[in-house]
Amino acid sequence: MEYAALPEVISTDRFELVWLDQRALERFGAPGGDAALRRRGWNNPHRHLVDEEAWIPAHFAARLDEDPRNATWTVRVIVERATGDIVGHIGAHRAPDDRRSVEMGYTVASERRREHIASESLAAMIRSLEASRSVTTVTLGILPTNVASIELAKSEGFTLAGEALGDDGELELRFERQLAHVVS
Repeated sequence: MEYAALPEVISTDRFELVWLDQRALERFGAPGGDAALRRRGWNNPHRHLVDEEAWIPAHFAARLDEDPRNATWTVRVIVERATGDIVGHIGAHRAPDDRRSVEMGYTVASERRREHIASESLAAMIRSLEASRSVTTVTLGILPTNVASIELAKSEGFTLAGEALGDDGELELRFERQLAHVVS
């Protein structure tokens, strides 16, 4: 299936959602990784993707290895424009499937939650997915105990579509949203 790539950087009012290529993913947590981030003008004060959810860089580097079409669709760091701080990540699990559907996920550093970072980032990603015209359905898997993410999903127009086991074997609530455009 052919589909448009997403921009490498998606901007919001306060943040840049920057897609991480294979080399950037491999640098997180590696010796010298902090220096590489600083060369980009970034700081990682919350050690996001290093301590918290440290498995993510290797996981998505493998996704890029398995299928280069995943480029620009997978994990992005959420970089606060004013400070250069990495405050979270967001992205699709992989490129759109044959039904033009993607599953997305996001996490905000625990010290920065309740600042509307996730809502601003998710809204920007949805706008970018709509502009790509490559996706008709977006799915979020949310733990039943994550009340804040459930409320965010509902506020962004997602509806409960069922339950499923996540990649880690935990029960997740599945929320879906049909995008506003018509795909030809």
